[in-house]
Amino acid sequence: MTKRREPLMLVTGKDQSAFSRFVLPFAWEKQQDSPGNPGDSKPYYAPVEKQAFKQRYTYFTRETGRVLFERARWLELRYSGDAPWNEKQTVHLTKGKPIIARMDCPRLVLFECDCQSTSTLLQTGFLLVDIYLEPQEGDAPTPTLDDLLLFNEFFRYVFRPHKNHFEADKAPYFRAMFPDAVASYNSDNTDSELVKRYKNSDSLSNDEIHKIYFDRWAELLKYPVESDGKHYRIVSDEDIDAALDHIQNPAENPDRGFLTYADNRTYVWSAAVLKNGVQELQNMARSDSSKAADCGHWVKLLNVDTPGETPGKTHHGPDRFERKWADKRTYKRWESRGTWYGFSIHSGVMFAKHPSKEDDIPVVDHFSTFYFDIVLLLFYLRASLFRFSNEIGRLFDQGKLDETEFEKIRKAFAQFTIHYQFPTLSNQQQAVEMYSLARKHFDVEPLFDEIKAEIHETYEYLETKRANSLADTANNIARWGIPFTAGALVTGIFGMNIHDFNLVSCWPWIGGECAPDKEAFSLLIVIAITTFFVFGLIRWLTRDKQTRDK
Repeated sequence: MTKRREPLMLVTGKDQSAFSRFVLPFAWEKQQDSPGNPGDSKPYYAPVEKQAFKQRYTYFTRETGRVLFERARWLELRYSGDAPWNEKQTVHLTKGKPIIARMDCPRLVLFECDCQSTSTLLQTGFLLVDIYLEPQEGDAPTPTLDDLLLFNEFFRYVFRPHKNHFEADKAPYFRAMFPDAVASYNSDNTDSELVKRYKNSDSLSNDEIHKIYFDRWAELLKYPVESDGKHYRIVSDEDIDAALDHIQNPAENPDRGFLTYADNRTYVWSAAVLKNGVQELQNMARSDSSKAADCGHWVKLLNVDTPGETPGKTHHGPDRFERKWADKRTYKRWESRGTWYGFSIHSGVMFAKHPSKEDDIPVVDHFSTFYFDIVLLLFYLRASLFRFSNEIGRLFDQGKLDETEFEKIRKAFAQFTIHYQFPTLSNQQQAVEMYSLARKHFDVEPLFDEIKAEIHETYEYLETKRANSLADTANNIARWGIPFTAGALVTGIFGMNIHDFNLVSCWPWIGGECAPDKEAFSLLIVIAITTFFVFGLIRWLTRDKQTRDK
């Protein structure tokens, strides 16, 4: 009896196959030297040769290629020995149905790495983790499209989103699905007490559960980066601890550490490849529609949502609003031919048929390189804009938003605008169209205008504050200047003729004859009294006006 084929089986393996890339933005800064030298057995990130990006560089305009492959440095983790994910892991997506997954070597993209930037606000990096669902192996079947949906939704979190997401022993829940979730390249971390308790399904506290989610990503940022023949840390232990403290107790620990982006999930870049492409979806749904938004699997793939209990329920699951949402974010050029692309603020996805000929366009390769580069640049713009807003708010709340600090922000924003806000991305029509669609749904324009207005308003506030300070200084000068001027006038008039008043002779230690000029002396007294009376009146009137203004 022939075994019934699972519906919507993914094309898996190495060439033109389904995969998911999880992208974590983070703030980086070159730290102190790290022990070890390039070539050591300890894991470290080594630069990828620029020659590897030659074709990708020329795909874009000179300006775009420069910011992606010159102002940004691409690195790949190098290590010796075994690593759990590289050796494949069993993922239990549902009870009794494990599948096999494999992680490629993690990579980093560090923007503003080789630039003479004076502001760390522009130094945003991205951790790239590619995971492939593997072909049938032993009792593990070939993964399906529904498996990919479930995997993407559960794997992407940096910390537990809600109480039921973790669960201890049931699938589909995090711990049951990922028994070896900590992607460790360090045996000490693999054998830690927390990891052992996690694998044994022991009871864990809320803080420990958050740490299990968090460590999968944070550990990959602890390894040093090779630069100029030395190793450097780019994320300090203090920033990692601050991020974990924030995750565990956000109200008490507002400092987000290296997690500067306002999302508790990684960005999902996922390709779903079926042997017969859209025809398989049509057969399953008993429909001849080739419109992406008519397919529930596409809506859920783009929204990074969990599947239904069966492929049929997945197809019919999304409501009218969700389908309309997905349709706006779908790139239409190749839609009728069964190759779909979609972009949102938390995902970039592709659905396609596996190439049947060697000369077919390698859509998966293009999706994982050229098209990803487009979205990575947009993601950098979005993450950077959030950083500018956060920094202004932080300085204002701490009472440190003075002219010196704000001038640094303005200079960094001007540099950001000059280098990264340009109208032309590529000479390739498809790239231009994809860029326009993705940019719109990344909300880059509204965010840029909002931050620009925020900087302008802050500048106006500081200018007003400075003008008020100058006005107060002028008022003080005027207030105290009147009596001093009057005193100077009196001194000027009478000082040179002090002997004419014959007052000196009245001082007892002088011993002279006391015979003052009464008229002159009386005039002096009147001028002095009048001066102090006028001074007091001015002060009273000024104080009364200030009281009324309040």
